[in-house]
Amino acid sequence: MRKKICCFICFFIVTICFADEYVISKIECVETQNLYDRELTLKYDDEDNVFYLFRSTYSRSYWFTLNPSKLEQLRQNLIKTQEWGKLAKDNKSSIKKEIPNSVIKVSGTMKSGNDWYTTYKDIPLKFFFVSSFSDDFEIVSLMLVGDEQESKQNQFIDIEFESVLFLNSEIDDFANAISKETVDNAIKKHTEEKQAADIFK
Repeated sequence: MRKKICCFICFFIVTICFADEYVISKIECVETQNLYDRELTLKYDDEDNVFYLFRSTYSRSYWFTLNPSKLEQLRQNLIKTQEWGKLAKDNKSSIKKEIPNSVIKVSGTMKSGNDWYTTYKDIPLKFFFVSSFSDDFEIVSLMLVGDEQESKQNQFIDIEFESVLFLNSEIDDFANAISKETVDNAIKKHTEEKQAADIFK
């Protein structure tokens, strides 16, 4: 019990220290090269009014920036994916097709050890709908195809948005994780917690 309490206090202190950037939701997916499970985190920065798709490895952390209009475009891409998913299921259609007008360009930031790097150019993210139907399985998926760009600080160090895959119900989970309702509720909760802390002056 004492250890759990200490962990909670440490986590709370870290949250305070990075109060301008906080978690909205977590998103489960699979990376496309080796099919490892991945987790993306949607974060929000109060001060700059931007969102981040964040992921981390044992040695590196990545932030990919979405302004509010790009987040809305991401939502529309998910809505189109869900519409196509229903259409594919109704017609048992096996297809692979890029979602029209879906490319989103994001800037990237990477922390490796104590060093920070930012992309020289924005990274284009492409969205592909893939469905496959047979007697044995039924698959509807969204493939988010990333890319890499060299960093401003060192031309030999690239920042990569790893391509990931969302299978079946993960598409709906992704849509819910970035929905306006989810975002608004998280911001409201954070604001209330911040206001409660502000009385201690």
